[in-house]
This record gives sequence, C-alpha cells and structure tokens, in this order.
Amino acid sequence: MVINSDSGGVGGAGVSITGYSIDADATSLILAGAKANLPTSSIDIFASGNLTLGAVSGTDVTLSAPTGNVTLDGDVLGSTSLIIDPTNLYINANVTTGGSLDLTAVNAIDIAAGVTVRSDSTGGGAGDMLVEATTVDADPTSTLVAGPLVGPPTSRVTVYADGGALSVGNVQGTSVLLDARGATGGSGPGGAYGGRLTIGGEVLGTTSVTARSEYANVTVQAPAGGKAGISSGGAITIYAYDNITIGPAVTINSDTGGTGGGGISITGYSIDADATSLILAGTKANLPTSSIDIYASGNLTLGAVSGTDVTLSAPTGNVTLNGDVLGSTNLIIDPANIYINANVTSGGPLDLNATNAIDIAAGVTVRSDSTGGGAGDMMVEATTVDAAPTSTLVA
Repeated sequence: MVINSDSGGVGGAGVSITGYSIDADATSLILAGAKANLPTSSIDIFASGNLTLGAVSGTDVTLSAPTGNVTLDGDVLGSTSLIIDPTNLYINANVTTGGSLDLTAVNAIDIAAGVTVRSDSTGGGAGDMLVEATTVDADPTSTLVAGPLVGPPTSRVTVYADGGALSVGNVQGTSVLLDARGATGGSGPGGAYGGRLTIGGEVLGTTSVTARSEYANVTVQAPAGGKAGISSGGAITIYAYDNITIGPAVTINSDTGGTGGGGISITGYSIDADATSLILAGTKANLPTSSIDIYASGNLTLGAVSGTDVTLSAPTGNVTLNGDVLGSTNLIIDPANIYINANVTSGGPLDLNATNAIDIAAGVTVRSDSTGGGAGDMMVEATTVDAAPTSTLVA
C-alpha cells in the first residue's frame, strides 16, 4: 500500500493523517513527493493511541502519539526536519533527517540492532540530534550519527535518560553528551534518582565527549565479538556517582589529532579498567600531548595510561597498575596503597606517595626524568615500601 501526495514533486501538497490508533504495515509507504529519497512536501501523522508505521518520506515530518507508542518498522526520512514525540518509541528501521532530529518520549526509547539514526545527513552543520526519555536503550550494534555516513560528523549528539538507564552503541557527533541524569532532568545527588550509563559501541566526538551517570554506574564494554571505546579530537570527561568499568581492549583516546587541546578526566567511586585497556591523551602512546586526571573515592585499577601531566588519585583506596603508565611531563600517584605490576615512567618528576604501602612487582621499572633533562627527581614514600629484588627504580 502506497499513500503518495505531491506525486509531481512540485511541493506544497503534503500528507496529514489523524486517528485514534494508526497501524500501517511494515511494507507500506507514505510519501510526499515523486521519489522516496527526494521528498518535496511535509507529512504530519497524529494518533491519540498507538502509531505503527512502515516507510515514511517527507520534508518536514512530525509523528505524534502523546499518550501512546510509536513503532517504526520501515525507514523514515524527514529531508528537512523530523520530530517524534510519543510515550514510548520503538525504532526497528533507519531514521534519517537532513536537518535537526528530535526524538523525545515520556517513558522509553528502544533502538534495535543494526539500526542507524541520523541527523544532518547532508553535512550542512545545522542538524543537531536530541534523544531523550526516561530510559534509552540503543542496541550495541546501532548507530546514532549527526552528519554524513562518509567523513567526520558535522553536528552535535545529545542523549538524556531522565531517571532511568541509558545504553548506546555507536555514536558520532561533533560534541557528544551522554547523560543518565535525574528523574526531573536535573543532575547531581539531591533526593532524585537516575540509572546507569552503558556504552557498548564506539563513541566519537570530534570536539568533545562527556559521559555521565549522575546517580549510578558507567560501563564502557562491548558484547562478545564487538568493539567499544571513546575517542575525541578534544577533551573526554567520564563521571559516575558510583562505579566506572572499562572493559577488555577498550581505548579511551582524547586529543586524537595530537594538538594538545584535549585531556581526559575520569571521576567515580570505584574505577576498574581492564589490564588490556588503554587511556591515552594524544595520537601515540609513546608521545602523549594532553593531560590525564583520574580520581576514585574508592579503589582505582588501571591498564595502560599515557598522558603529559598524569594524576592518579584514590586518597582512601588502592591504586593498582596492571599496564604501563607514562606521564611524559609529570606523574603523581597518591592513594592509601599502591600496587605496581607494570612499568611506570615520567619524563619529569615522579611522586609516589601512599598512606600505607607501596608494592613494586618483580621485573618492573619505575623511572623518572626519562628524557635525561636533570629536572625529574623521584619521591617514593609510604609507611612500608616493598620493591621486588628484580625491580628497578631509576631517575
């Protein structure tokens, strides 16, 4: 079944459909124009109850079901703009607009496996994407992108979960904000509540990435066979009120262009990064170009870390280093206990200061002033210091 207005493609003759419950078969097409990929008129569909659609193609497209569900079983195109605002939104096919994209639901937004949701498809730079609901669940293999599919993204992506859990797969934008925040849209503890943030794919923000769980946990980890990580040409900020988990083979990489303008800040209660993970501020692990600051209220466990000025803090917990750590300019580590199981290097001074114990494993080298400039003293201080006989401290 095809419903086709403005079949001559002259513009000015859109489609308007209004009903209580609207159910269009997945194989149907609602088109305002001569070609599905080049619509010329608008489409407005309103349901008092539920709204289920196959393919839809118009210029300015609005799909409304304020007290019901919107289910998309066919590709939807709004060549100029696209607004979808139901109680629940189930996206089972690709959604595209050449301009801005506003997906807001009262309760839940669910994005199925393999689906691409795209704003600013022409790459004009004026097509921000907003996705907001109480809970947002995007499959790890789904993609949210603000810009053309080929080349860098051209607009911003913002995703809010207002009180519930937030899960995303692949995300691409100029600046990317992923925020599992309070039930009323606020942030920070104060009587409200919120859910966890899970990143199961690759997130790219060409200028910045911010990933936050205001009341719960942040996890960056791919499902079996997948790939997850966060990269940005600028800064990366990760915050969790509770715990942060960085899974196997995950890379958190800021300042990917190596310009020196984008450090990494990670703050949480307990932070656990797999031994095979990498936290890098720069283009190359051996030549970082920006700073890294990681703070845990509890314990801090890390794989490889590489930045210019690096600070690893866990004032009341343990810092465990299972991957090589480089601070090319400066390195400070100040927990209750330090367990060093991999090489630690600073191009300048190195300050290892623990309240209780410092333990340095067999075969490990701890080095300051690696450039030999003469301005890199090493300080190792704790109640007890236990360096294995085969370990090396060198300035």
